[in-house]
Amino acid sequence: RGRRTGSRAMRRSGYLYPHTSSRPLLSLSLLASLLLSRIIPVRSLQTFLAVRCIALRTWKLASCGTAPAIRSSRSFPRTPMSHWTANEGDSMPDPSLRLWDAHNHLHLTPDSRDLLDLLQPEEDQVCLSLMGTRVSDWSAIADLAAQHASKLVPSFGFHPWWAHERVEEDWKQELRRLLHQHPSACVGEIGLDGQWIPPGLDSVQYEKQKEVFQAQLEIATEMSRPVSLHCVKAYGDMFDMLRFSDELPPAIYMHSFGGKVGMLNSFVKMKKYGDRFYFGFSSFTNLRSPKTSQVIASVPDDKLLLESDLEDAKEVHGALLRMLQVIADAKGWTLDYAAKKTWENAETFYSKT
Repeated sequence: RGRRTGSRAMRRSGYLYPHTSSRPLLSLSLLASLLLSRIIPVRSLQTFLAVRCIALRTWKLASCGTAPAIRSSRSFPRTPMSHWTANEGDSMPDPSLRLWDAHNHLHLTPDSRDLLDLLQPEEDQVCLSLMGTRVSDWSAIADLAAQHASKLVPSFGFHPWWAHERVEEDWKQELRRLLHQHPSACVGEIGLDGQWIPPGLDSVQYEKQKEVFQAQLEIATEMSRPVSLHCVKAYGDMFDMLRFSDELPPAIYMHSFGGKVGMLNSFVKMKKYGDRFYFGFSSFTNLRSPKTSQVIASVPDDKLLLESDLEDAKEVHGALLRMLQVIADAKGWTLDYAAKKTWENAETFYSKT
């Protein structure tokens, strides 16, 4: 099914108006007959079709009612629904859906006012899980968590892209201090990336990544905190590092999971630790693969998470809705149920501290 945007595609999909079984207008066959008999001159065809289109829309509005208005909210910067990609048969998402963005970097949003709007107390449609990437951004996450404790869950971690920056050992002490200061905080984003070459270098810093990942995994285990894992071109090594550990964190989140169904099943069935794994999906990363829906369908219902993996607060709502639709389709759920289920799963995952 093709992805369409704009008013024409939304009309076709029932996005603005419900489908109808009859139309009190000239059929195409009748139009052809009239043209052949020269009752309607060919030069009038363009005008005729324009009038027909206007009449059709007017009749639909009269018989079916106007499209439900999108609730506006000054304190919740949503992507306009016209930017939300619809497929044939999709219905208008409910703007009041509660969405838990289980993995993002919105502390890096270009305009901090957009994030502050998203975190207004009166807005109960969103919960955010902010992921640290390096020591230099941990303080921003800590400050936001202190100010908006009911709206977000903080995570502190060394992303594998920046593992080569670690030159001193006091980062471990700082990580422990922040985790003590924020009892609900997780460790993330951490992991392995077998293809990322840092700017200014000529090779993947893989051994440094493994060293820093192992250290953070041990801290998370020691302090009994969930972890959010980044894994690209490194599933074999990550699987081995996890399964051969004497102990692991209480919950393990494979964020924007890009593995195949077989790899997913290997994690889920891992001896001793299989029930600790959760799997998140984002439109930003996962919709590049045609196998994403098949993988989502294989995830246990209570281990599925919704995420944006974005840095710009203005783009979050549209990105979450796009991914939510894919999840709903893959699982055979309604959008409402998909939102409810992924919220409950995120609540469960982040309560395992």
